[in-house]
Amino acid sequence: MNLPNDSQITLVNPEFEREPALVLVFSRDNIKDTVMRRKGGSNEVLYKVESETSGTRTSVYPSTSDVPIAILELKGLFGRDRITFQGEETKNISDWLSGYGPLRTFPIAFEHNGRRYKWKPNFIRQLGDQDTVHPIAWFEGYKLRFIDGSLKGFKAFLAMEEEVVEVQDLVVLSFLIAENKMRKDMKPGTIEGGRSTLSRKE
Repeated sequence: MNLPNDSQITLVNPEFEREPALVLVFSRDNIKDTVMRRKGGSNEVLYKVESETSGTRTSVYPSTSDVPIAILELKGLFGRDRITFQGEETKNISDWLSGYGPLRTFPIAFEHNGRRYKWKPNFIRQLGDQDTVHPIAWFEGYKLRFIDGSLKGFKAFLAMEEEVVEVQDLVVLSFLIAENKMRKDMKPGTIEGGRSTLSRKE
């Protein structure tokens, strides 16, 4: 369906049952090339995601530095996917995220300070734990909706509860990897959009 440009209005209006501690709004729904801004206030830039032309090497920068917090090498079936955290040696992503691999299915999880955080797919691109009523982090992709007779766009965002803000770098990095895998694994014709959630296992 072709629509005139003036009918495609981009808005930021995530709806929450309760306001999360942090909401990162994506400038684009391209997880390999986007800017994440804090929702509200001054719309402060918190992360920049940039990729080489090939799309296999992605750098994730904090707003306060030109040094990436991590470099992702996502090669899919053509080699091992790797990650280089700032100040550390390069390692396979599967050594950091359990359950990760080109021929493996979710859940994908990482551990930090004795806690296990799990991304798990459910229905229509959802990543989360079905046993968790209230996720501690979640993602909603770009949406188009008809409102008052006009088609309006709602930007993608990643929201976090207070308990994971202290590890937000790890949440952002694990999300980018998990979502990239989810999009690659998505079968043609699958409905895009929906919600991705992160849960914690003690």
